[in-house]
Amino acid sequence: MYTTSAEKFTGGCMMLMRQSESGAAFLGSCFLVHEDGYMLTTSHLFGENHEDLCVVPYAPEATDFQTISREHVRSIPVEVISVDKDRDIALLALDVDADIVMPDFLLGNTEALRLGAPLVSLGYPFGFQNMHHLTVVSSVVSSKLISPLGNNHILFDTRVHAGDVGGPLVSVNEDRIVGIVCGRYCPMADGSSISSYSREQALDTDLSYAIAIEHGIKLMLEEDLEII
Repeated sequence: MYTTSAEKFTGGCMMLMRQSESGAAFLGSCFLVHEDGYMLTTSHLFGENHEDLCVVPYAPEATDFQTISREHVRSIPVEVISVDKDRDIALLALDVDADIVMPDFLLGNTEALRLGAPLVSLGYPFGFQNMHHLTVVSSVVSSKLISPLGNNHILFDTRVHAGDVGGPLVSVNEDRIVGIVCGRYCPMADGSSISSYSREQALDTDLSYAIAIEHGIKLMLEEDLEII
């Protein structure tokens, strides 16, 4: 059940990094949403600094065992196309021409997403330790909430790591992306910290949350991008 969704979306989930003279610093995860190289992620990963951003594609076969390494990886420069600070999401694009083949039926919706429905999330949990390997984690829909800022959030029962933030949340039943992973869920946060790119630390919880993909689709429509 989970294998189909995992294999469908592994090729589109990438590491988001920032280039510098001394190398590249890991920021989080992002994922492809358009064959022209457009990607979605969470905007607090890079904050107000839109310079020197790049992504690292995921290449290995899903059935291969991967060597744990901390070697340098090949990066592709990206630019920030648009940012929605209130919803903590951003639309990025590859800054080079690339031959990208996208799967059919990529983005879904959260209207019919039911409590207990199976999910998978993808990301790079150990990227901050320079371990550049994609991880797929299963979960279920724990709750659907509206934040104080009016954002639709999906809660799921997996304790995501900081490196997973910005990756896709996939509905296994529909085999489509339904959310952008935002981090651990903190019921004490009122949502006002998003605009300053800060987060109240979620303590002693195994629940995480993603923002509904409809908010990301809105950014894409504003750029006249076709929704797959």
